[in-house]
Formats: sequence, C-alpha cells, structure tokens
Amino acid sequence: MTSWHSSWRSTFGTVALALLLVAATASVTVVLTSRGAESVAVPADGPLRISVIGDSYSAGSDNDVTWPSLVAAASPLSISDVAVADSSYAGRAGQSGRFADQVDKALASKPDVIVVFGGIGDVALPNQQITQSAVDLFTELGRRAPDAELFVFGPIWHQHPVPDVFMTLDSDIAKAANTTHTTYVSLIRQNWLAADGLMRRNVAPTDEGQSVLAQHLRPLLMEQIRETSKAVLP
Repeated sequence: MTSWHSSWRSTFGTVALALLLVAATASVTVVLTSRGAESVAVPADGPLRISVIGDSYSAGSDNDVTWPSLVAAASPLSISDVAVADSSYAGRAGQSGRFADQVDKALASKPDVIVVFGGIGDVALPNQQITQSAVDLFTELGRRAPDAELFVFGPIWHQHPVPDVFMTLDSDIAKAANTTHTTYVSLIRQNWLAADGLMRRNVAPTDEGQSVLAQHLRPLLMEQIRETSKAVLP
C-alpha cells in the first residue's frame, strides 16, 4: 500500500508540474538573443513589433546597413523602418517630406512600439513651427495608435561643443513631447558619432556610424520598453 501511494504521488506530481509548465508558457514565449546572455519574454503571438519614423539617420543614405536593421538582427524584435532620408518634423523646400507623411506606413504593421528619431533637418526653422509640427505628429500617433508606446529620441549632432542652434532644436522638440506627455530622450549632447569615419558629408552616418548608433540605441530602446510596456525584459 505504501509503495502504491508513493508511486501515485510521484505520478501526480509529475503531471501537476507539466500542467504548470504548460500554463506558464501559454502566455509568453521566451526568445534568446544572438548573444545568448539575455532573454526577453514576448507575447505568444509573436515578437514585439516596432515602427521607426525618422530621417537619414534611420533610413540611411547610400548605406548597406541601418541601425534598425542591425538592432532587429540582434534582438527578438520585429522592426519596420519607414524612415525617409531628408525628411523632418516641419519639412522644408528640397526635403523629402515630413515625418507625418510616414505615419500610415508606420501603423500598417500594427506596432506595439513607435519610435520617432531625428529631426536635424529642421534646424534654424522658427521655433514655433518646429514645436507645433512635433505636437501634431505626437498627437496623431497617440490618437491613431492609442495602445502603442511612443518613444521620441531627439536629434544627435556629431561635433562638440554642440552649436546653440542644435541645442535650440532639441529644446523645441522636447517642448512638444512635454506638451503631449510623450517620452522624450535627448541625444543632442551625445558624442557617439564624433569619431572620424562615422559621418558622410556631415549629413548622414556611414555604415560604421549606423553600427555605432545600433550599439547605443539598442540598450536605450530596450530600457524604454522595459520601463513602460507590458513586456518582460530582464
């Protein structure tokens, strides 16, 4: 009798453990990054979907790689890069449009996270024009994708000290983010692209520059997701 009870308890315990494991893995799927050192728990229906709106710093300009493609390759994230070179918040003559023109494509993939990065092309435009264009964009994204997290990474400059005109640009965009209660990360003082060979004609990162952006933006993006989303990012 004792032997039968012991066997029954053992079998029951095995079944119960199996059921617990099934329940625990039903809601999330754990995916290891290529580094193998960190894991990210993502929804069972697929990886976190991210859309990137921006300019040549994200779209590239005669580049073989861009930071969104490099980040996607090194993490369990699905990234749709809809950025367009020579675009900006307000736009101006000779540019390829405004960031607002990218919204439809950005939302087509039903993103969990939307990243807006850049805006250097707006430098020296009237402050109010820049701020209002950014307010309009952030408001539209919030209205059309209320369940998506919106992160705004400010423009970055590669020379130091940073000229006042670029500091003012950063302040104008930050003001728009504050007005719309949008997460804003200022990058204008970062010297990530200051080394030789990282910028092409002072207007766009080289492939090496894109790689440097990926190295810095990946952990920054993951940190923002960890802090504000429902994803479990250890």
